[in-house]
Amino acid sequence: MDFRAILEKLNKKLNVARSFVSKVMKKRHARTIAAASVIAILFASSATIVSASASGVVYIDGEAVCKVESQAEFDRALAILEKLHVENGVSDRTDKKITCSFTLSTVEKVSASECADILYKECMRDYVRAYCISMKGIEIGFCATYSEAEQVVEHFREHIIDSVLENDSVADFVELTTDFSIDSKICRSDRVKVPETLCRTVLNIDDHDKTEDGESSNRVTASGALDFLYVDKNFAFGMLKNEAEVELPKFDFSFNLGQLNSSIEFKTCVIETYSEIIPFETITVETDELYVGQSEIQVQGENGIADNEYEIAYIDGVEVSKTLISSNVISEPIACVKLVGTKNYPSTAPTGSFMWPVLDRFVITSGFGVNREGLDDAGTYHKAIDIAAARGTSLYAADGGVVTFASYSGTYGLIVKITHENGVETRYAHMDRIDVKVGDRVYKGQMIGTMGITGRVTGPHVHFEVRINGNPVNPRNYLPSDKPWEN
Repeated sequence: MDFRAILEKLNKKLNVARSFVSKVMKKRHARTIAAASVIAILFASSATIVSASASGVVYIDGEAVCKVESQAEFDRALAILEKLHVENGVSDRTDKKITCSFTLSTVEKVSASECADILYKECMRDYVRAYCISMKGIEIGFCATYSEAEQVVEHFREHIIDSVLENDSVADFVELTTDFSIDSKICRSDRVKVPETLCRTVLNIDDHDKTEDGESSNRVTASGALDFLYVDKNFAFGMLKNEAEVELPKFDFSFNLGQLNSSIEFKTCVIETYSEIIPFETITVETDELYVGQSEIQVQGENGIADNEYEIAYIDGVEVSKTLISSNVISEPIACVKLVGTKNYPSTAPTGSFMWPVLDRFVITSGFGVNREGLDDAGTYHKAIDIAAARGTSLYAADGGVVTFASYSGTYGLIVKITHENGVETRYAHMDRIDVKVGDRVYKGQMIGTMGITGRVTGPHVHFEVRINGNPVNPRNYLPSDKPWEN
């Protein structure tokens, strides 16, 4: 309907009526004057009514509460109303029907914000501010005060923990890892429960609509509730925590929190004792009695033993932490004392690696362990390698050390023995000439004599033997892989 067009037509008719009245006044006919006045009044009233209906009337459940200028203003009022819900923590949205219709009405015209304020107060008459208990975003219930909500939460916590302990004979104690939260919200007054009733309702206990004295479980009614609908900037969230505690009944429930069962996460803990090794520490002591790079264990370390008590935590059967609670030492560990040399090597000190005792070209005529029946060491395994070259070929100390023997010895003929420390000894047999004596310190590569044919031999060669702690070993394992002339 085009109200502006209708209004213009009525105004035109009003102008006609005014002209008619003017003419009649000139003729001074009383009846005509009265009739004309009535007609004019009717036209004016019609115009007033039409002007009054040119705005959108806002209804709540069919009852007009105000009017706004346009559909856009009504939409803006609804948006402001939703914002008020969010700002004031309204948990439940009203089920009242809010509509807007452009019909005849004399209700007051207001702005969009004023309209939203009227709608909020009208819709919230059955709503109150309370404390919502929730877990992982799932609302559990509402209490009138913060302290009551705290007591309900503590009761739920005890119920969950007791239920887990009853079903887990191994756990020593249980800790909730998903906790409850308490928030100030606005909700329908019939959702606010006394602590006992809320516990009964959530835990599926019979007679959950009545308290022990038979009274209704509703804690707060709508009467006088409007004062609490808007968030008070001076409102302290925990202001009611010092109220006298409400005594909650103790129930023997099975583990059941409705839809929360799949949301609750808890940690079970057990106490276990283990006998464990206490590793010994190693103490390093420098000494000038050893060469640089040498070391020696002065005191052998020994591990200790302790009985350790642990708190082991599990979530869904998986170990997530292991905390030491106490330790009872059965035996103390003994520290290892390691001596480390600081003395520089002299030129005659062993280097720990060997060089070939012959630098000229040679051939190996007999290897280690080869049976030399008919020759020296007949019927036994060869304890050395035979390096053959021309008679008189120079022989050199394979490493630095001290000469411990330099003389003739049976089938070995002329032989030199050199001790290289750490139980290592080298022997050079069948020599033609010896250039060192017992007690001499020789350096690696120092000439000690010449190759010969003394003792039991079939030709000139040196019987080169390596012994470790008195036991013959294969010299090839300690000599360079390349021959001297191949370098």
